Amino acid sequence: MNRKFSEEFKIGAIKLVTENGVSGEQAAKDVGIGYSTLQNWLKKYRAAQKVDSPAVAFHDEEVTRLKAENHKLKLERELLKRAAIFFATDRTS
Repeated sequence: MNRKFSEEFKIGAIKLVTENGVSGEQAAKDVGIGYSTLQNWLKKYRAAQKVDSPAVAFHDEEVTRLKAENHKLKLERELLKRAAIFFATDRTS
């Protein structure tokens, strides 16, 4: 039998674990649901938190910035290698 639960009920069960520190097994028992059901709700909740989190947006921007900086540094290193070779070759002949 598939039971339907309101969003408020799901959030309440999730908060038992995420905010009150109750174990998943105990929270499921306390609210009268199966542990696997609560685990599924927690998985969806955590995935939504990662997607909606400002930290994710910051992380994406930081990765983009670091990739650009890395590319620039590689170009500069290649230029310095060529300059070192140029000045190291004997030009007195």
